[in-house]
Amino acid sequence: MRCKDFVFLQSSGQIPSLGWWRRSSTLAHVWICRHCRSFRHNDELLTAYVAQLQAHWDSADQSAK
Repeated sequence: MRCKDFVFLQSSGQIPSLGWWRRSSTLAHVWICRHCRSFRHNDELLTAYVAQLQAHWDSADQSAK
C-alpha cells in the first residue's frame, strides 16, 4: 500500500468498512511507515476535537433557546 492510498482511506473514514485483507494491509503499512502513523494519530485527534466542538455548539444552542 502506498502512503497516498492510506491517507485517502484514513481521512475519508473508509478503513472500518473495508474487507479484512485491505484493513490488515493498512495496519501493516501503519506499522512500517512512521509518517502515516503520525498522520493517523493527528487525524484521530482532530476528529475527537471536532466532535467535542460540535457537542459544545449543540449545548450552546440548546441553552440559548
